[in-house]
Amino acid sequence: MALNKPPLTGPLFAYKDGPQHKPLTKTTFLKLLKVKARAAGYNSVQGHGIRIGATLEYLLRGIPFKVMKTK
Repeated sequence: MALNKPPLTGPLFAYKDGPQHKPLTKTTFLKLLKVKARAAGYNSVQGHGIRIGATLEYLLRGIPFKVMKTK
């Protein structure tokens, strides 16, 4: 929130593109994830391998990040 300073009335997941904020789409997210994974020396992941909804739910319920990373 501090980095991108999204507008209060904007989408929940947004990124800064120049002076404006854009909604974060699955396509954009996966492109960035692929670039960052390769830069870190990892194989890229496929879209079906990303389970953000379930992961977020477990993290919010107090499951440790290391456990979710293993799952």
